[in-house]
Amino acid sequence: MDAEIWRDVVGYEGLYEISNLGRLRSAPRQGTDGRILRLTPSPCGYKRIRLYRGGVGSAKKIHRLVLESFVGPCPPGMEGCHNNGKRDENVLSNLRWASRSDNCADAKMHGTAAIGERNGQAKLNRSQVEDIRQMRATGASYQAIANKFNVAIDTARLAAKGETWNS
Repeated sequence: MDAEIWRDVVGYEGLYEISNLGRLRSAPRQGTDGRILRLTPSPCGYKRIRLYRGGVGSAKKIHRLVLESFVGPCPPGMEGCHNNGKRDENVLSNLRWASRSDNCADAKMHGTAAIGERNGQAKLNRSQVEDIRQMRATGASYQAIANKFNVAIDTARLAAKGETWNS
């Protein structure tokens, strides 16, 4: 395991420190090492915390704090990426700045992309999509398919053609 290195959180110098292992603490004061702070998961699975400066709090994602403090500011058009696809592993060696398309490609590769049933707006499940493709292969119209599954014609067409649910 890597040795833990602490740096000031960018924008909160003297108040908070972040480590290369993704831990956060209040800045050391008067002979104390600082207190390790508890991180909370966001609904999406990212570790986060609310940092305070001058009585005003702001929610921050831990992976961004690690990258900003150890790598530098986020380049234009880039975002923080987890190399292994695990949103709660904020070790510096698991993080990088990358483009949105690179991040989306990573999510597909790691199986964490919000596609198919993992998409909160999905109208169909995998079994229904298989039924739709079978119905279409045997000549059913998109209108008939849409009526059976209570979806829009475009939804039926996209699922049947594999433009959505492309597995």
